Amino acid sequence: MKKVYIFISILVITFFKICPVSAQVANVYISEIMYDSPLQEDKFNNSADHNNGEYIKLFNPTNQTVNISGWVIKGTEQAEQFAFPTGTIIPAQGILLVAYTSNSGFNFALFYHLDNTVKVINQSAIILYNKGEMVSLYDASANYLFLNFPGL
Repeated sequence: MKKVYIFISILVITFFKICPVSAQVANVYISEIMYDSPLQEDKFNNSADHNNGEYIKLFNPTNQTVNISGWVIKGTEQAEQFAFPTGTIIPAQGILLVAYTSNSGFNFALFYHLDNTVKVINQSAIILYNKGEMVSLYDASANYLFLNFPGL
């Protein structure tokens, strides 16, 4: 197991040397991922519905709003990509939840008891593996910004 962590550390260090982080937006990062929502998966007929409740949380720790229009979140599979629409803003010291929502009428905000101060963007492009997967964040110029390794 120790060899795996050393290998991953070397891989990450090498990646950062090859792909420099954009200085302008380096502070926005993936702060939390809900890979396996608390829904009872065996109760759903539609296989996509049991993924409702999964989310990726972005955090902006700066004192300025950040426009993330055109930024992209990518999952492990090549087709798992979500591009943020024009006008997507994360407020200073704010969060943005990118929620998986199928077309079943699932109400994400109600399920998690969120008030209207929490911004949620619904998407159906990224379905997370319950045991975790790598999720990466890119800015609008395709500069790599952040990579989340599950379980580390």
